[in-house]
Amino acid sequence: MTQGSATLLANGVEDKNSLPLPNENTELLGHEEAEKAILKDINSARLPHAIMLTGDRGIGKATFAYRIARYLLAGKAEQTASGGLFGDEVTNNDSLFVDVSDRVAQKITAKSHPDLKIIEPTNISKDGKEKATDTISVEYARDIPIFLSHTAAEGGWRVVVVDDADKMNSNAQNAILKILEEPPEKSILILTTAEAGKIIPTIHSRCQMIKLNSLSDEVMTELLTKAEIDKKIQTDLIKIAKGSIGKALLIYKLDGIEMYKKIEEIIVGKNSLDKYKFAETLTKDTEKYNLFMQILLNYIADILKQTTIENSLHAGRDKYKWFDIFEEISNLYKMAETKYLDKKATMVQILNILG
Repeated sequence: MTQGSATLLANGVEDKNSLPLPNENTELLGHEEAEKAILKDINSARLPHAIMLTGDRGIGKATFAYRIARYLLAGKAEQTASGGLFGDEVTNNDSLFVDVSDRVAQKITAKSHPDLKIIEPTNISKDGKEKATDTISVEYARDIPIFLSHTAAEGGWRVVVVDDADKMNSNAQNAILKILEEPPEKSILILTTAEAGKIIPTIHSRCQMIKLNSLSDEVMTELLTKAEIDKKIQTDLIKIAKGSIGKALLIYKLDGIEMYKKIEEIIVGKNSLDKYKFAETLTKDTEKYNLFMQILLNYIADILKQTTIENSLHAGRDKYKWFDIFEEISNLYKMAETKYLDKKATMVQILNILG
């Protein structure tokens, strides 16, 4: 399981408040235009050998990647091109939908299709040793050209999905360049990333970029309802998650609405917080700590987007001061992650900056 959208969609969320994992999900909402663009390429036999799906975490990039894989591996592209298996007209070529009962769909759900390779971040090396962080190391990236060099087991397409591709280190990224330069026929590499800037330009230049937008409030409401989230809190979740169903479910799971309210109280100076106790409690749970920081940075970003700022609401600081605060907190958060600073002390410092 990755740390990207797949995890955000069902990262320990109880069954009754979750959605299907990307490899299980045959429904895609909110990305109809991107789907039409892919179908147009398929219908005109111009599907690129590499696609990079970009956009915020938890908006359905991995679901989209599996949807493309399911369609190709089920032979739907060939049916469209030939007018159907028996020369009859294909009527369902307006989407990439493949029914969950389809044999290929079932194999993809089980992650057992022989012509589908999934590469995801992991903290376990191939020799079974545990690493400090989830990454896609070169040893896993080297599996990609090996896999694509083999003949398709079922005689059709070969598909590789690299989820959270920005987790590839430099050696891993370089390891897939040759296969991008000389791709085998009827093969496709699909990368998903929320941080496309971390992927080297030579990979960018060899991929068709498809930017997926954040989900509309209407789609968010539909998905939250499917996940059986109480309608009373859906509005708050949508406000905080900003078009990411994955984030919304994580916020729900980790009491992120209360985090948001606490941040608001801290910023307007209405919270007599024991900063040391709060920092100690928050940093004991890495997931909650990261979510708190994401909500905090988004909150400040919202302040900066406002054309006018009400001093009474934002502790008497003008917009330019908030630019400095955003930058300072962002840098502290990054340094705590990359330079292994004490997270509790860092959190206390962040709370002091906020006042």
